[in-house]
Amino acid sequence: MNKQSAVREKRSTEEKIIPTTQHILDSYDQLTATEKNELWKMVMEKITAYKTPEGEFSIHIYPKLPK
Repeated sequence: MNKQSAVREKRSTEEKIIPTTQHILDSYDQLTATEKNELWKMVMEKITAYKTPEGEFSIHIYPKLPK
């Protein structure tokens, strides 16, 4: 893949991630758990969650962006 097509692919992915995320959030109450998971997989690379001994949560979200 040449540099120009890599840049185009990156822009295309970035342009899609926001509307897709907005769609998920807008329709979240109407979606089943399976549908939610499938949609989140489209925009998220991974999510990690940590709980401290004091009971506080920390969540790290890794969006799917081209490298």
